[in-house]
Amino acid sequence: GGSRGIGLGAARSLVRDGALVTISSLREHLDEGVAALTAAGMTADAVAVDVRDPDDVDRLVEQVGAKHDGIDILVNAAGIQRYGTVDETDEATWDEVMDVNVKSMYLTCRRVIPQMRRKGGGSIVNVSSVQSYVAQKGAAVYVATKGAINALTRAMAVDHAHENIRVNAVCP
Repeated sequence: GGSRGIGLGAARSLVRDGALVTISSLREHLDEGVAALTAAGMTADAVAVDVRDPDDVDRLVEQVGAKHDGIDILVNAAGIQRYGTVDETDEATWDEVMDVNVKSMYLTCRRVIPQMRRKGGGSIVNVSSVQSYVAQKGAAVYVATKGAINALTRAMAVDHAHENIRVNAVCP
């Protein structure tokens, strides 16, 4: 989710602070992120990936990890919002939002945490939302995913603190 919005903002900030950054996004959005960074005089690698696809995530993590001798920071910023109450939301839409907003974090963390462990630690930042605490009317699946992100973040933080892997959520 590094091609637009909060993910792109995180990429800019990390590049500005001297990090070697790789942004990832669906192919149709990736050029936007690269162009925005280039216009700001910044450079970052870019890899097209569908974060819902375990094979794509594996390829991404292996490629970035090999190029940079591991991964120190992961920002999970991929996200979509669809509107509807529970009874208005069809199952395909429910699955799509859950896969992009929550499953993607599981997939990336599952692959990145072993690299961080080998390096002696790291930092994972999961982008959630204030809607994990206060729901907007008519956004049931989105609100559910943001609550799930907070719960997943707490679980990972407890599970990996002893390995010097910090896991936090931001809730804009």
